[in-house]
Parts: sequence; C-alpha cells; structure tokens
Amino acid sequence: MTNRSSVDWLEAFSKLRPEFDLRGTTNERMAKCPFHKDRHASCAVNVLRGVFLRHAC
Repeated sequence: MTNRSSVDWLEAFSKLRPEFDLRGTTNERMAKCPFHKDRHASCAVNVLRGVFLRHAC
C-alpha cells in the first residue's frame, strides 16, 4: 500500500488525464472538468491531498 503523503498528486493527475490542465500555483488548483465538455475551469483539485470537487456537474 502506498503512503498517501509520498504520492506526487500533481504528477498523478497529469498522467491520469493529460488534458487535465491544472491552473494555479497553490495546493488548490482549478481545471476544466475532464468528465464533460467544459468551457471554463469548474473542477477544483487539491494536489496535496489528491482530491477533487466538480462544481459544474
């Protein structure tokens, strides 16, 4: 089992979904939702904890 704190979530999200263009420089980033056609960044991603919240869908 992988230690959660040893995972580079920014790299993991980028490899999982290459179109997941995370904007920002803090641990809380925004991206266009990869699960539907999204014109604006509506998906919040915490790259420290590895969780995301889809606001628009």
